[in-house]
Amino acid sequence: MPYNVVHRQGIDRATAANRRPEESLQTPAGPECAFIVGHRKSGSTWLLNLLSLHPDVRGVMETHLFRHGWQETDPASRVDKLFEQTPWGAGGPRQWPVHQMKRLAKPFLLRVKPALRLAPDERPAELPDLGLLDQLALRRELRRIGTPEEFVQRFFEILLERLRPRRYLIEKSPRNVYFVERIRSLFPRAKLIVIYRDGRDVVVSDRFFTEDYGNRSFSFEQAVADWRRDMETHLRYAEGHTLCAVSYEALLTDGKPVVESLLRFLGLPYDDALVADLLERSSFRFHAGRERGQENRKRFYRKGIVGDWRNHFTPEHKRIFKDVAGDMLIRLGYEKDLDW
Repeated sequence: MPYNVVHRQGIDRATAANRRPEESLQTPAGPECAFIVGHRKSGSTWLLNLLSLHPDVRGVMETHLFRHGWQETDPASRVDKLFEQTPWGAGGPRQWPVHQMKRLAKPFLLRVKPALRLAPDERPAELPDLGLLDQLALRRELRRIGTPEEFVQRFFEILLERLRPRRYLIEKSPRNVYFVERIRSLFPRAKLIVIYRDGRDVVVSDRFFTEDYGNRSFSFEQAVADWRRDMETHLRYAEGHTLCAVSYEALLTDGKPVVESLLRFLGLPYDDALVADLLERSSFRFHAGRERGQENRKRFYRKGIVGDWRNHFTPEHKRIFKDVAGDMLIRLGYEKDLDW
């Protein structure tokens, strides 16, 4: 059993908000930020989709702010990258006509994309959710901010003001795990959640995402090394910070207790019906429009299963993985030894 949790058909959202956790928990005075801090191709989008369905949460698509905010020293370039080169930006204001066309096509796509039935406050927010005038005003304000610390804090303050979550604004970006200290310094009360996955499945998923979905070159050995580095960073920060750690495999095979643990960690109300709804409407079938295991290599949601590496690893792949990261599989509980 891998290392696991550490510390509409829909449900009516007004009714669900009145539910209470099964344990007594302290509730903060107002809405706060929380962050999903990893890892690439390990289920962070699934986890964000799931938590965004809770009536007390507004999710935010990945902004990469804790990386780009410090890499880009020029405020205008920083804003341009946020608006035009991140999933949250969705292409920036220039893509507004495209988003309008998608809204017009929505009624014709519902049968093949059930997730289009989600209300705006039930899915991760993107730039177009702010409206065109708000987008332009946000861009002007952020361009006037010089320091990355003030830039990041003000950005999330504005989202809290515009999106008005009851309890949490939750953002996820791949590689956030490398910036836990930065996140903690700016948002000391923020809750941090990490989802991880068997590295062998991660590199298989990464390969198809990179080559077939992204049309870029892929290095198997580099992908294995990247996974190992991600996990080493995750485990190092888990020693000094309170992280709620969830495995992809446990969420897939035993979702109910995993989701309940997440909601208790966040201090959010729930009951059995709400947990079942979160799992159903964040599922692979709901978002991909097909069953797990039915592969489409050109889609972001490719296959969604556990153990797919067995269908793709050659003896050479096994040798490389064991040499580079085999001990990490043992440390995480995916294997007992290197005899696999």
